[in-house]
Amino acid sequence: MSKTTKFKHKNILWHLNSVYANDIIQWIKSNFPAVYQDENNILKKDTGSLVVHKDNIVLKKRTLRPNKKRWQFALRPSQSKKTYNITQKLSALNIPIAQTLGYATEYKNGERKADYLLSSYIQGDIELQDIFNGKYTSISLEETIKKMGELIASFHLSNISNRDLKDSNIILNLESKELLAVDYDGISFRKDISQKRAQKDIIPTFISMRSHNLSRDLFELLLSEYNKNMPECKKVPTEIIDRFN
Repeated sequence: MSKTTKFKHKNILWHLNSVYANDIIQWIKSNFPAVYQDENNILKKDTGSLVVHKDNIVLKKRTLRPNKKRWQFALRPSQSKKTYNITQKLSALNIPIAQTLGYATEYKNGERKADYLLSSYIQGDIELQDIFNGKYTSISLEETIKKMGELIASFHLSNISNRDLKDSNIILNLESKELLAVDYDGISFRKDISQKRAQKDIIPTFISMRSHNLSRDLFELLLSEYNKNMPECKKVPTEIIDRFN
């Protein structure tokens, strides 16, 4: 696992991947917290979560949701550190993910206010949902679906469950032509991935495909590519598709 370098800025203690620390420190000094003030920097905005990007770096800020008295699933104490450590393990196993650069937890008057996670961003990366909805007709939908099957299999072959492999959490790197997972809250390391567990992980992908009215043959293509990469005892039966078509 990569060593981290500590850096305190505006009362926030950052833990940065030492390999990239010097560049990230300069980015933080120049852009934090101003990066939130430009609407053009926003990638995703939900209750309790804000994702922005600038100069090939993504910053995810997670806060306590309104009317909540305690941190929920993705916001438990030390979740940012846990997520960072998970991504380091995934990288070591050659699971295709976006490179994480560091994390931080913000406290004010002894009370935890926010979590931060830094990761790399390559200009031109495309969300899978934009390919599913036909926004990029020059990109083969069939080849993308095949890569999705391979991506899910890459997690399971390493005995890693990912319950959140949906279209908004996957990007296509136009430089490498590789699909990358960019959200890690649904990840757990297991002794074994059962066929039942595998089906549960595939379901969010199928739900996102159904929301874009993709044809049954594309569901079959994804499952075929997944099964092609898995041992016989781990293959998922095609009957699962009947639930979505």
